[in-house]
Amino acid sequence: MSIIYSLAECDQNNCVEIDKVTDLIPKIIGFTSFRSAMVNSEAQQKVLLKSSLKVLQRLTSIEGEIGITLRYKISKHPFLLRNLAEILGDSSSNNQELRRLMAGILRNLAIDKDTRQEIGQMKMLITRLMKAFLDSNGSFSSNVDCLLPKVAGQALVLERIIDAEGAELEILIGLSSQICKLIPEEFAQELEHGQIKRRFIKRLVDALNANMKQNAHCPGIRRVILEQSIYMMECNSRNAKCFNEFRMMDSVSMVEETPSRAEKYMFFLGDMGFMECKTALSALVDRAKELISRQWLHDINSAN
Repeated sequence: MSIIYSLAECDQNNCVEIDKVTDLIPKIIGFTSFRSAMVNSEAQQKVLLKSSLKVLQRLTSIEGEIGITLRYKISKHPFLLRNLAEILGDSSSNNQELRRLMAGILRNLAIDKDTRQEIGQMKMLITRLMKAFLDSNGSFSSNVDCLLPKVAGQALVLERIIDAEGAELEILIGLSSQICKLIPEEFAQELEHGQIKRRFIKRLVDALNANMKQNAHCPGIRRVILEQSIYMMECNSRNAKCFNEFRMMDSVSMVEETPSRAEKYMFFLGDMGFMECKTALSALVDRAKELISRQWLHDINSAN
């Protein structure tokens, strides 16, 4: 595995050769399964698990046409996403480096629209990914349907999302926004019952203000913050009042004045952007300003 990783890291031509080797990628993915028949001991399994994830993370991050080919081949493996979900659900393999590698693999694979939709539809995978990133006590519930609303609330209070920066923060807010979109009522309920709405909204505004200058490591962070904010205001118009209190309108106006070409793309590997977003950033800005202004006018009329 270390040889394959080194070859993939030093030269794209090596990646072309890796792609040509029959059944190599399926074998690498096979080592991500706890039921692999190719290992003799638990210790060997852990070593191969970590090394296979490192190789997959590297292969999925390759730029250019060969990168597209590799990501397609890896994403089409029938058991990859299931294996990743099982790893996240196993407390014995739960450590920061494995979480980072798996998050990187998923983000790279999600460049493809179909793969992104498949990932989004796997409730168990999204739940466990959120749990792995955000829960500090390491406990896991076997009842995924009951856990999902709980995780939606935990995502807002735990220190991980409050303290995270850069690419990690982009991933976390992106996941949080998808939960808000998929189960808005439960998401809103957790906000209210946990009495954490103001803290979370302030974090969104602060993160937006802190990322006015674009960073190649998290080119989509302003987009996911706007999407999260819009979903929250569409779910409950009263949230717009709280955004107003933290001067979100000023922040959104700053985004409008500082557009970036990088934000046209859903993902950015190296210096190359992939997949233009269907919704322009300017459209998100307009929608956010509309929702904030509507609540502002409503408050004025109510006062009169």
